[in-house]
Amino acid sequence: MHIKTHFGVKHQIKTMIIQKIIKKNHARPQQPIYSKLATHPGEVLKDEIEERKLVKSGVAKELGMQPGHLSELFKGKRHISAALALKLQRMLGIPAETWLALQNRYELSQLYMLELA
Repeated sequence: MHIKTHFGVKHQIKTMIIQKIIKKNHARPQQPIYSKLATHPGEVLKDEIEERKLVKSGVAKELGMQPGHLSELFKGKRHISAALALKLQRMLGIPAETWLALQNRYELSQLYMLELA
């Protein structure tokens, strides 16, 4: 099964797993579904950059950030702000809303997992 998206293969696989979990639990819509599979948007960005064969230092320069900060974003140590989301939209053609939605989904998932722990 080939899925054409903006994102890399790892993200596609994680998305398919989450969709299967949602379908499996669809009979109980009143119970929220949380997953430990939430992907930090920095990891999605890293996959996208690698998929497009872009040079990471060039991406950092185009985004106006230090290469070390970009690496921290890839590792989930930094977040995607609205300003960065707009820059990513201009550079990659992926809507800023998508990047912000990924960031929000990740942060909510982390909070939900803390509540369930």
